Amino acid sequence: MRPRRFTSIDTALTSLTWKAFTVTVSGVGFFPGNRSPRVFWAGIKAPTMQELAEQLDSRLESLGFEKENREFRPHITLARARDAKIDSLFVNAASRYAEHAFGSFIVDRIYLFKSILKPSGAVYQRIKEYVL
Repeated sequence: MRPRRFTSIDTALTSLTWKAFTVTVSGVGFFPGNRSPRVFWAGIKAPTMQELAEQLDSRLESLGFEKENREFRPHITLARARDAKIDSLFVNAASRYAEHAFGSFIVDRIYLFKSILKPSGAVYQRIKEYVL
């Protein structure tokens, strides 16, 4: 990550004045959809997270970053298929949990990660921690 970009992102994250909040892990699904799934995810329900994302997007946009046009869909990636799509038998089995509530946890910090692309897949390196 270029130092100037890091400084801008760091400024945006440091200026957040959020308190810790609770999120619920609920439901599972696939990106881009069930027809040719490549990512298996568990959903996150937390209205506070939507507000946090909007505030962070606004701050980053004011610092010169391009606005994200995709809808914010908070989730935890559970599996990723790189070269082939996820098997339809797995998709059908997972559909039983589409609305299942798995539990809740408290979000009390945000981590900034660097994504390093390699032929074998991305490697993620934690750069900084921001306590809420």
